[in-house]
Amino acid sequence: SDSAPLVVITMDVGDRKTATLVNNGVKHPPVLTTGLLTPEVIQQFQIACQHHFNYRKVADSDKVTTIAPSLQSPTVQLWYFSNQATLTTGTFVEFMSALRKRFLKKNWADNIRVKLLRSTQAEDDSFDAWVESLELSNALLMNTTAFFSDKRLREHIESHAFEDLRNLAETSEVIALADFQEFKEALSEADCKRRMDRAKRK
Repeated sequence: SDSAPLVVITMDVGDRKTATLVNNGVKHPPVLTTGLLTPEVIQQFQIACQHHFNYRKVADSDKVTTIAPSLQSPTVQLWYFSNQATLTTGTFVEFMSALRKRFLKKNWADNIRVKLLRSTQAEDDSFDAWVESLELSNALLMNTTAFFSDKRLREHIESHAFEDLRNLAETSEVIALADFQEFKEALSEADCKRRMDRAKRK
């Protein structure tokens, strides 16, 4: 069957309605409705487009023209047609960068980066939930100069985790864990024990 479950992702920013991603399965191009564009909804649209391209085996040279009709905002369409010659000769990633540059606030990436840099794990916070929030924020910075490498993200975790975990991160056993995933798992296990011990003391 060509029908797929309709997935609609919508977000509110204050009293302004944001654009909505309508994803009708990988066989069909995703649709981005009229509304305020945010880093989150643009990223969701980009990922959905890439899945569609992979499924349909869309040639690199056809990707931009394939998804251009999916941008329903008249403002976005006006921008697209005004710059069509330039936008359609570049790559899809370049097109998405141009879309972000035109419709997101000038310092959007810096704002996310600053939020990430200021993020610390409080005593009551789950390590796993905190790290997931860091990685979700960092994912929005993909293909920007503000993006954190695994090494940079590890350094942030080492210096901003709760004190008990910061001390653990400085031990030779954890320092020796070169793999980022293994490093996170070591701190995650210690955090589970820390929070269980803390709950028993209450």
